[in-house]
Amino acid sequence: MNPEVNGYRSVLRFLRRNRTVTLGILLLGIVLFMAAFGGLLTPYSYRQQIQGSRLLPPGVTHLLGTDQFGRDVLSRIIAGARISLFSGFLATVVSTLPRVLLGTLAGYYSRLDDPIMRLMDILMTFPGILLALVVVTILGTDLHNAVIAVGIWGIPTFARVTRGAVLSVREQGYVESARATGGNDLHIITKHIMPNCLAPILVLMSMRVGQSILSLAALTFLGLGAAPPTPAWGLMLSEARAYMREAWWMTTFPGVAILITVWGFNLVGDGLRDYLDPYVRSN
Repeated sequence: MNPEVNGYRSVLRFLRRNRTVTLGILLLGIVLFMAAFGGLLTPYSYRQQIQGSRLLPPGVTHLLGTDQFGRDVLSRIIAGARISLFSGFLATVVSTLPRVLLGTLAGYYSRLDDPIMRLMDILMTFPGILLALVVVTILGTDLHNAVIAVGIWGIPTFARVTRGAVLSVREQGYVESARATGGNDLHIITKHIMPNCLAPILVLMSMRVGQSILSLAALTFLGLGAAPPTPAWGLMLSEARAYMREAWWMTTFPGVAILITVWGFNLVGDGLRDYLDPYVRSN
């Protein structure tokens, strides 16, 4: 039988047995659809200030209400989906290379293990949000610098996971065989070690996207990320603080959007971890 067909059937069997993963895919599908086709889903622009519609509660005209400027909350949440997803992916992907590189060097070269891991220990002594605050303060307060700060925030975790994976693979027989046949370090790392370390890295990346979105929302909430009138979810929460008593919808719905997105990535990450584990998948 075609291996691709077997692969599809294996995935479908796994999804049928793991409903939480299916839920995560569904949640992320909704958010991705909003990000891709947001402009077609609502008649209002996220910038449009509708005269006489200030602080309207959820209703037929504005399904999720309006904010203090008369802007449609649903339109802003949908527009913010693209910003949040893009920023989360960017913070994860762009910073993955230095994280994986440090972890690989530490795991493969024993002489580099101690200094690199001690540097990671120093970074881990700082609370993540404090480290990000320091980086944003140094670089300046805007969304791009917040993305860089969140990327630096996750370096120690990624480096440690990569190091552990490399340590477990470098002593395998096929690596020793490649070394005995004259393979250089670069060839061994790229052809034999890294392909067998991808599973934990991919799992951590999938979970890290959700964490990056949450971290960026936190920085933006503190005024260190996106600037008005950008419809970032963290900024919407920050602007709504003064209206929590009279306009509960201004904080509730952006918060739900963040919750759904982060929860979806976590569920998919858990499922990906289980699927890539042969023991779990076979039971």
